[in-house]
Amino acid sequence: PEDAEGRGAVFREAQYYSLERPFHVAARQLQERIIIMGYSEQFDDYSCEMYNPWQESWQRVDVGMGIFSDRCHFCAGDGCLFAVDVCSVFRFCAASNHWECIASTGRSEVDMLWTYHSGHLCGISGCLEFVQALNLSTGQWKELPQPTVDRWLGATPCVVNGRLYAIGGDTASVEEYVPLEQRWESVPDMPRAVSDAAA
Repeated sequence: PEDAEGRGAVFREAQYYSLERPFHVAARQLQERIIIMGYSEQFDDYSCEMYNPWQESWQRVDVGMGIFSDRCHFCAGDGCLFAVDVCSVFRFCAASNHWECIASTGRSEVDMLWTYHSGHLCGISGCLEFVQALNLSTGQWKELPQPTVDRWLGATPCVVNGRLYAIGGDTASVEEYVPLEQRWESVPDMPRAVSDAAA
């Protein structure tokens, strides 16, 4: 531009994009990292490893793993890792690099397995046949309707294409939760009964 005002606008825009791009690159790199949690019976503690596909390397992450009991269950969603322990629920975000307690545990059982679904943590108990969900925005617990099929140890919640399913638990049954109708709906069974499934 020939006028000073136009040149100033172009200069400010160039500055904006020169500052914005490194932020987006850094954010993208952070979002594409994979965090793996696991319990080592050999060392009797949890380990946390982070894989960076940009560098094709693994890095041990020291994130205060000593706070968890051996009854803790983990799941991931929305760029964060969640830990549901005996008394508390924790969230770990790579951006802050630390765990924060976000809620007390609701009606929890040792055998409950968890998944992330639309801003909620959803857990299924195989033995007592109940499902509960934690609203991560409010910290409030809500009990969902019971699945219609008896499930035992190892019943697993999972989310596929935004839909919540209950699978396995020493059965081949699969059910989908219909939130608008507050009920579970059967879908075709798996070929064989499973427990502690992953999807």
